Amino acid sequence: QTQNQSQPMPLPGGGSIRILATGAQTGTALGAVEVTLPPGGGARGWMHIHKNEDEFVYVLEGKLLCIVGDTTIEAEAGTFIYGPRNIAHGLRPVGNAPTRFIESFLPAGLEELFSQPDELITYLTEGQSPVTEKYNVEVVGPMPE
Repeated sequence: QTQNQSQPMPLPGGGSIRILATGAQTGTALGAVEVTLPPGGGARGWMHIHKNEDEFVYVLEGKLLCIVGDTTIEAEAGTFIYGPRNIAHGLRPVGNAPTRFIESFLPAGLEELFSQPDELITYLTEGQSPVTEKYNVEVVGPMPE
C-alpha cells in the first residue's frame, strides 16, 4: 500500500475505483488505479484516445474485452495490455464473474480524473465533454457490444 492510498470510490452501474499512486507520489512518472467491476456491468466503456499518456492494464481477476486499435482480445487474469497514446482503445468486463484490474498511466496525470467524483461521473456517462478536454482525452464512441 502506498502512502495516502485512496478509499474505493463507487462507480455508476456498480463497481469501484481507487487510486493506488499519483504523480505527486511518483515524481510525475506514473499514476495507477485499481478498478473492480461487477459481472458484465459497471461503468459504460468508451473507445477513447489519450493524447498525453500511454495506458497499461493488468487483469487481476475476471475477464475484460479489450480493443486497442485493430486488435480485440478477451483478457483473462494474468494478462497485460498496452494502450499507446494516440491509438483508440477501450475495455469492458465480460463473463459471469467480477473483474478487477490495475490501470496505469505514463506519465502521470490522468489518474487525477479518478479523484474527482463529479468529473468521473461526467466522463463515464456523457463521453466527450469539457472533462475529457481538460484531460486531453478524445472519446471516439461507445465500446462495441
